[in-house]
Amino acid sequence: MKYAPLIDLLKRNNIRFLENQSLHSLSNFEIGSSADIVIFPNDIDAFCEILSYLYDKGIKFFIVGKGTNLVFPDFHYNGVILCTSMLDKIKIDGDCLMAECGASVTDCSILAIKNSLSGMEFFCGIPGSIGGAVYMNASAFDGVTSGIIIESLAFDLNTMAKFKINLEEHKFNDKKSIFCENKNLILLSSTFLLKKDFKEAIYLKALNFALRRISSQPLGKGSAGSAFKRPKNSYASKLIDESGLKGFTVGGAQISKKHAGFIVNFNNATANDIKELIRITKERVYKKFNVPLDEEIIFVD
Repeated sequence: MKYAPLIDLLKRNNIRFLENQSLHSLSNFEIGSSADIVIFPNDIDAFCEILSYLYDKGIKFFIVGKGTNLVFPDFHYNGVILCTSMLDKIKIDGDCLMAECGASVTDCSILAIKNSLSGMEFFCGIPGSIGGAVYMNASAFDGVTSGIIIESLAFDLNTMAKFKINLEEHKFNDKKSIFCENKNLILLSSTFLLKKDFKEAIYLKALNFALRRISSQPLGKGSAGSAFKRPKNSYASKLIDESGLKGFTVGGAQISKKHAGFIVNFNNATANDIKELIRITKERVYKKFNVPLDEEIIFVD
């Protein structure tokens, strides 16, 4: 049996796993078939041990945090899904906040507020994980991940070793990081440098950002947040809206009627529905404005 030694490893270490598991609940889109095994590592060392085993045996795997920008395939995933939801430890040390890759960015923002630390207000209300935020250099309102991070702990699949990387070594760019370029580097945790401020002021700023999200974004429907990266000197939502695509549907996928920068699963959409809607959107926006759009959504295959 292909997975027998892996299952023995998981059982010995009391690591939760599910076989032939549906993937619907692992992404905001609630799209996807199933996977051979879904594993929930319960600490960083266990995570690294599993990664080492899978890489050494040549077993296909994909790492999932909160699944807020992922679309799983309509067909069965022949491999292992590693879910980091239990790697969620957060701690404060002076003006620094350290968080494991699976920690909620909103939870980090709330803990920072409680400790009168400013810098993470833009995270408040974002449903993603620290791993996803660092991977994609998440930004919102007046904040960007690369503006507060100082170092990360990573795992190198080539050397099977943990090591720290400083700010420059993250190679942050617009919606990119070293982890996008080098798939053999796995983010384990990150440390952020924040600033002391009045708790009330930090709270009000974070609350304002959260309320702006609630009022302008389709938070009640399955989506992956902003579907497209911001093009130079414009906004994707503006270009999509002015292309007459707000509310446009393909199968069960729709350009949100509330915010044209969002794609929502409004009626049992498939991964192919999302792909086709993205293709049509990019085609029409380019035809009308001669502006290429790049999607933020990641398709797992």
